[in-house]
Amino acid sequence: MDTLSNRSVIEDGIPVPPTGNDYSVLDLLKPGQSVVLPGIPVQRAFNAGVRRAAKFPGRTYTCRTIEGGIRVWRVS
Repeated sequence: MDTLSNRSVIEDGIPVPPTGNDYSVLDLLKPGQSVVLPGIPVQRAFNAGVRRAAKFPGRTYTCRTIEGGIRVWRVS
């Protein structure tokens, strides 16, 4: 363990925790299917959809705000 200016501590062996939101469910959607992502801001889900679509050309997604979260549809 090293310190930088007595404020920051450099440590080894600390595992990265999983993210709180898993968008991999978008990979399972077929065209016409949708999924509710509770408590997720629209912009965040939109960004996730854009990243997924970029990984898989030909897939498109859209999302709408609903009570309690957002619904994401796979369009194509």
